[in-house]
Amino acid sequence: MKKTERKTVAVVMNEEHELLPQQIELLRQEFGEETTYWNRRIPKEGMSLQKQRLLALHLVVADRVDVVFVSPVPIILAEVVRLREQFGVGGRVFILVNPRREKVEVEGLIQYRVPKEGWELYEVKRGDKIVDL
Repeated sequence: MKKTERKTVAVVMNEEHELLPQQIELLRQEFGEETTYWNRRIPKEGMSLQKQRLLALHLVVADRVDVVFVSPVPIILAEVVRLREQFGVGGRVFILVNPRREKVEVEGLIQYRVPKEGWELYEVKRGDKIVDL
């Protein structure tokens, strides 16, 4: 990256979480001091599958934007898909998703949790339409 060129990085994370000092330092080391960060906060009450797909589409079509997910799960998903393709291994990859969150009160504190109902099974595969509303 040229020193005069500003870069934009989208950081996707739960709205209740904050980046830790070490995470911030890792981002600075990778992307530089002059980087603009676009923090895309996922609502604590969840995000519909439709909105998640639209966010994914936006992140893909945004010109010259790198994307950082603050979660351990995406790396596992990405590696399984990448390695299956690299080695020509058969089988399919699915994600159980529940985009809804329910508001509950626990010991006087409001919390959001994933409800027991409303789950969907989403297959991860190349060539899928990102948005099939």
